[in-house]
Amino acid sequence: SDEYKIAEMTVQAILARWPHTAKVFNHYSPVCIGCAIAPFCTIVDVAKLYHLPLEAFINDLKKVIQESEAAAQKLK
Repeated sequence: SDEYKIAEMTVQAILARWPHTAKVFNHYSPVCIGCAIAPFCTIVDVAKLYHLPLEAFINDLKKVIQESEAAAQKLK
């Protein structure tokens, strides 16, 4: 499922593919932006490390990703 994929993706990969997700990281874990281990740290890792609600974090990421992909489709 998408949820599993996003959970297992690294912070850097998500930010590179969907830059708009920065606002979600800023809300849940601002230290992720520009962090040295962002290329290696998954969403699951972040949630465990900072005691974040994994499901809510993933759902908010997915919402922004869906919005940005919908906006990109309109531009085509």
